[in-house]
Amino acid sequence: MTASAEVDLDWAEWLRRYDAQQELYVPDRERRFALMIDLVGAAVPEGSTVVDVGAGPGALSTRLLARLPSLTAVALDADPVMLEFGRRAADALGTGVTDRLRWLRADVVDEDWRAAVREAAPGPVHAVVSATALHYLPAADLVRVYREIARLLPRGGCFVSGDVLLLATHLVRAQAVIDQVRERREQTARDNGAEDWGQWWDAFERAASRDPALAAAFAERARSSLLARKQQRMVGSAFHLAALDEAGFAEVTTVWQDLEEFVLLAVR
Repeated sequence: MTASAEVDLDWAEWLRRYDAQQELYVPDRERRFALMIDLVGAAVPEGSTVVDVGAGPGALSTRLLARLPSLTAVALDADPVMLEFGRRAADALGTGVTDRLRWLRADVVDEDWRAAVREAAPGPVHAVVSATALHYLPAADLVRVYREIARLLPRGGCFVSGDVLLLATHLVRAQAVIDQVRERREQTARDNGAEDWGQWWDAFERAASRDPALAAAFAERARSSLLARKQQRMVGSAFHLAALDEAGFAEVTTVWQDLEEFVLLAVR
């Protein structure tokens, strides 16, 4: 089938619903994005390229480019569905950032992802960002990915990660209190009609899989290892900080935390 067979979906509305269900889990998502973008804006020179690792539909990439008009970005993800969704939504919204945004299908657990980024990047890479994407990686993969991110950056470049990171395993009573707060927040949002990830995904798949290109992407996703990988046991925040330090970053720190939501800054 040709591009003329594309299904005419309301991509802006699907993106709005995607953002809304993400806020069920991260109530301060927009504030977290704003902080991450502030950090990048303060750290990198004009004309730089930012790599968004695990970009999904480009939620962070598009916001970053809208705020920082001198930058370009590479939105990298292993999920063909999310990348195709992101392309369609960005084009439909007409945000004015699509000419500065490259979409790249690549998996950070593969050895050649860094070479693919260098080939796709329209300018020198001075920052790598990631939002709610790397927490599912097994410890060994996470250590390797952090090393590769450090190698991608020049001296003074930065990595900014906003993610859900487990607390130290010995904090049993503190964890129980945090779990109660998180569950109450989520229940309040559900009571107010919020979709969760599963509800959004099921509805999106039913609608979008009628489109030939997206149907092929859904089939490819089902054949991949993405679903099994997301069942991995997560490691704690201390491990992430230690792994970034070991990867070769000169300075690593937590700049924001809300329960188990962290923003980490690592400077090369």
